[in-house]
Amino acid sequence: GITIVATSSYGGKTVKGYAKCDPRDEFDIEKGNMHLYWGESKMYSSISSAISNCIESLKGFLLDPMGADSVQERDLHLITSSISSNINDEDSENLLVRFFDKDDDFSNHVIYKGICFIGFDSDKYPSQDDLSQTTELLKAEFESQILEWYAEVNKGISKHTNLKHKEIHVFLMPFPSVEDFRSRFLERIRS
Repeated sequence: GITIVATSSYGGKTVKGYAKCDPRDEFDIEKGNMHLYWGESKMYSSISSAISNCIESLKGFLLDPMGADSVQERDLHLITSSISSNINDEDSENLLVRFFDKDDDFSNHVIYKGICFIGFDSDKYPSQDDLSQTTELLKAEFESQILEWYAEVNKGISKHTNLKHKEIHVFLMPFPSVEDFRSRFLERIRS
């Protein structure tokens, strides 16, 4: 299958992620749509701040009218300028470039979607000194809060006209401490 490389930067380092497409996946030129996911991640101690900031960052990519000065234009340029180093299949490269060429009819068949990773502090984790909670108890604690978290996500999306009509996948991740995780993560990637 085709290997796709996603490149981003964090903490002054370039981070690459690799995904190998299933050989059964193929593009159907008759249907002609490409679903492009714009991703955003935020980690704050407060879930409401993390959601609000994540949605605020993502909304421009999903709602901007896609003109020459659009929010997406800079990132689309990054995608097309390094496409050959990110995809190992010339036919796929040529097809993708057509979707990003505003003079090609394929550019009218790009469907923007969103994907969010939202990390936040949770007081449900046991302290270092008290490890009596089992994984099942911890899972039950989180499951009891999930409807509240969904409502918070819905509230964040609903603040922006027309955003509720977009497909957005949201991954919520409670942490014992976002700040501790961030510090350890930065320490790890800098070493």
